[in-house]
Amino acid sequence: MDKFNDIITAINSRCVMKKLQLGKCVRNYMEMADIKFTALDAQIEARRLKYDTSLTDSEVFVQMEKVIKFTSDPTVSSMTYLARLGSALSMKTTLDNGLVYLQYAREHSERVLPCKDTGMVYYIEINLLSQKYEQNPTEEMKKEVIKTTERAIAQFSNEADDIRKDYERMLMLKMAYCYLGLSLFGKRINDVKVSDGDRQSAKKCNDFIEIPDIWERMESRRKMLYHIAKAEYYRQEMVHDLSLLNAKEAERFAQENKWTAELPNILDLIEVLEANSQNDVNDEQLADDIVQRLLEDVADDGD
Repeated sequence: MDKFNDIITAINSRCVMKKLQLGKCVRNYMEMADIKFTALDAQIEARRLKYDTSLTDSEVFVQMEKVIKFTSDPTVSSMTYLARLGSALSMKTTLDNGLVYLQYAREHSERVLPCKDTGMVYYIEINLLSQKYEQNPTEEMKKEVIKTTERAIAQFSNEADDIRKDYERMLMLKMAYCYLGLSLFGKRINDVKVSDGDRQSAKKCNDFIEIPDIWERMESRRKMLYHIAKAEYYRQEMVHDLSLLNAKEAERFAQENKWTAELPNILDLIEVLEANSQNDVNDEQLADDIVQRLLEDVADDGD
């Protein structure tokens, strides 16, 4: 019996060792799955930024889906996958089709503590909602964009300061564009109604971005988008010189970095502002001429 017990003990010990080795292998495999998933996610994001409409036809989403179940947090991975797929489908099919997948991603996000991953889901949804607002600029759609943006900002409250500030800048710009009636690429949306309250809300967004520790680390692309928002704000306030100054600064960033999606809209704005500036000069010259004639008439009467 003692010999039998010794054999059982030896087998159990060997099983424990094998289990530990297997556990180590599983952890290593999960780490590799996380790395692969992150790499695929970065590839999708880069192609989406270039508006690659063939994205859904490639193998990248197939590979991403296959690796989800092996990642360390399949819920977060599935949420990210659905959000990226919805964003890609919106280019290929319709915005509504893309938003369906974003709703599934949002359902997943309800099971995850707020973080930059859940914030990314909201960020993608805001982009799609903003495009819908461009197509149909109703007050209800505007409120939905603003409400979703406010929820997105809350997702980053527990992140490190640098990450939180980065996303606060980006999301505040989204709100400023919505309030001012601008599309994602800085084009003025036709028939949109911008109230005095909307302009004041947009100013608050811009003022927040100008806070020194928020402005710090802001990349060139966000600076370009910020100057577009400032130019449009001043245009609506009829301060043409400051509007033109900001528009030309936005143009500089766009030209230097070859951001061709925004550049035509910036140039259109500059053309309008320069025409307005010339009109202002003409009006000033006309006023000076009138004053001069009045002075001459008074002098003649005195004679």
